[in-house]
Amino acid sequence: ASYTSIVHNNILYIGTNQGLFAKSMNKLKNSYIKDEKFIRVDKTLGQVWSLNVFKNQLFCGHNFGSFIINDYKSEIISNTPGGWDFKEVPWNTNYLIAGTYTGIVSFKTQGNTLVKKADLLGNFKESSRFVSIDEGGNIWVSHPYHGVFKLAIQANKPVSISRYSEKEGLSSSMDNQVFKINNQI
Repeated sequence: ASYTSIVHNNILYIGTNQGLFAKSMNKLKNSYIKDEKFIRVDKTLGQVWSLNVFKNQLFCGHNFGSFIINDYKSEIISNTPGGWDFKEVPWNTNYLIAGTYTGIVSFKTQGNTLVKKADLLGNFKESSRFVSIDEGGNIWVSHPYHGVFKLAIQANKPVSISRYSEKEGLSSSMDNQVFKINNQI
């Protein structure tokens, strides 16, 4: 099953439940080599959840963690299980956050180089598949069974964590997803 795809540096990447596969766009266009197979990117066997480009680097969210992909090679940058998705931090463009099976991790860059990975919210341990950041710098996370969470952040540290469920006006705590549309959560 395919879950995500992206074209980056003239390579088509397809994230599946069997790993990350890649094929040059040039090879796709040339009819005489149509039958050439996709190549599995090294060390990506398993479930791929997301592919995102940040500062011209391709990030892969995977069951076993988070990777940077360079052509047909991968480099693990976080072994925190379940890299769901990546978001750029609007108040500090040197940071990228990733929702994981057990909370949120952050990545710091210097120029185009990843220099550090750290738990952003060590006390927030909810699976964070759907993550969005509002204009006030709050991180919003939805959990399929536990509701919606608002994480107030100052200086890259949590100030408070609020949970929204039926008590706070949601029609249900089940199956909520947060998205940013027209700069609104």
